[in-house]
Amino acid sequence: MARHVNHPSENYRKYSPPTHYRDTLVLVIMMGESYEDATRICGVTIGTIKSRIHRARAMTLQTLGETTLAEP
Repeated sequence: MARHVNHPSENYRKYSPPTHYRDTLVLVIMMGESYEDATRICGVTIGTIKSRIHRARAMTLQTLGETTLAEP
């Protein structure tokens, strides 16, 4: 009997970070906004922006079965 192995993208579809983490990650990492701009857009402090990015990265890595960020 064949066994189905989940592809990492299937795991991500099942779970993604909460909206406020995901939105912050997209603003800073994908769209290139500075932390300062992200604070104005989201209406939170810079510490909150940094915390959200850290947590969103950690959640995404955990979902994909990774423990550390890949080297560029």
